[in-house]
Amino acid sequence: MRLKNALAEKMAALKMQLHAAERTLCSMNPQEVIARGYAAVYADGYAVKAAEQIHSGQTIEIRMHGGCVQAMVLSVQEENKNGKETEL
Repeated sequence: MRLKNALAEKMAALKMQLHAAERTLCSMNPQEVIARGYAAVYADGYAVKAAEQIHSGQTIEIRMHGGCVQAMVLSVQEENKNGKETEL
């Protein structure tokens, strides 16, 4: 009987861990992030991770909840360590 109870407790703990991992994984899903109000920017089919990856005049795609937008970059500013922006 003790073994059966210990096994049931272990299974319950593992299920809780699995559900926590599932919630964490779902929260990192790019579509879930976009649904929370964020947007993803793509240039030439690749995700833009830094301002230095794009340049003035370039066409970019901005994916957001409910659709996407094609846009042309007018200018690119880089933020320095002091929080000030400079044109690239």
